[in-house]
Amino acid sequence: MFLAGYVFKPDHDEIHFMKNEKIDGRKKYGNNFTTDKSQAHQFKSVDQFKGLLEKFLAKANVDEDHYNFTLTYLDLDSGKVTKILRF
Repeated sequence: MFLAGYVFKPDHDEIHFMKNEKIDGRKKYGNNFTTDKSQAHQFKSVDQFKGLLEKFLAKANVDEDHYNFTLTYLDLDSGKVTKILRF
């Protein structure tokens, strides 16, 4: 199982996890993301969230000069955090 989200920059550690299976662009941060693992949606595979998050973060990074939103996920079985720097 995986928790998926992003960090503001590759060297940041605080992960903003997805609360739901999908991101609702009509809603604000609090409806889509959380830093609380207990509120995060659990995905069965990386394929379930990777494409969706890549698309969302690519849009977010277009107009961003200060941050480099980075796709990040936590493997709940191993505890390993993975950051995908380029997509």
